[in-house]
Amino acid sequence: MPDLTEVSARELCSNADGLSVTEQYPDCTVEMMLEEDGIRVEWEDIGEGICGDYNPEDPDDIPLLRFSVSILLDGQWEAVEDASYCTQMPVDTPVPILERALQFLFQEYKSALSDYPYHSVKRLGERLSWIGPDDFQTPACRENDE
Repeated sequence: MPDLTEVSARELCSNADGLSVTEQYPDCTVEMMLEEDGIRVEWEDIGEGICGDYNPEDPDDIPLLRFSVSILLDGQWEAVEDASYCTQMPVDTPVPILERALQFLFQEYKSALSDYPYHSVKRLGERLSWIGPDDFQTPACRENDE
């Protein structure tokens, strides 16, 4: 499984390999990325909430992360069709959970993209859009929450 490596937000925004939380650089929407073997999966905060755009005035709304998948074709990163979805993952989810979820997403797409673009990954993306923090809690974390 690929390792998540820390890089500066500036490097990440300019197409570097690795992982970064980019709080210092608000122009960069990429929160974390995992890249290996010509596949890139990233968490992005693009202002989405439970019912579309996040509404800070609505006490029931929460800001959510989106995952996006790209592949390297002829030296250029290209978005995979139907592989960018908002999830149930809040933007303030602890980094270790985001890392586990990103690694899971990467593995799911790595096998599904073996026949891309000849087979759609839309149903996979729709299914994975329902992931949330509880899906990636370790048993020790769950015991501490009780």
